[in-house]
Amino acid sequence: MKLGEIVGLLVIAWIGYMIVSYFLNHFPGRTDASAIANAARSSPKRADETLQERTAPEDISRTWFRTLEVRESATLDEVSLAYRSKITQYHPDKSTSLGPELQQLAETKSKQLNEAYAYAKKSR
Repeated sequence: MKLGEIVGLLVIAWIGYMIVSYFLNHFPGRTDASAIANAARSSPKRADETLQERTAPEDISRTWFRTLEVRESATLDEVSLAYRSKITQYHPDKSTSLGPELQQLAETKSKQLNEAYAYAKKSR
């Protein structure tokens, strides 16, 4: 193989990598395992401080709609759709390849989502 062919293959491989990375990062249905990792990297706080803040006891009746990211007056169908979307992002099985702190964060978030969804179903 000539040097020009090798360089051409490397350039094509790099372009393919960039295209795949772009679509993986901008695809709306990506798992939250990567979103959790991105949030942990971009957050100035340590992951355990963030975890402590998120596990602070809250009154679920006042925060369920923020947890599920829906309007307080959302219908049961809207709540169910939001729940399914969020739980697929934060499910602990999706974060098995991440570190223990991020796994614990995903587990905590999924518990919050389950509590919020149960309250929303009960109140509808």
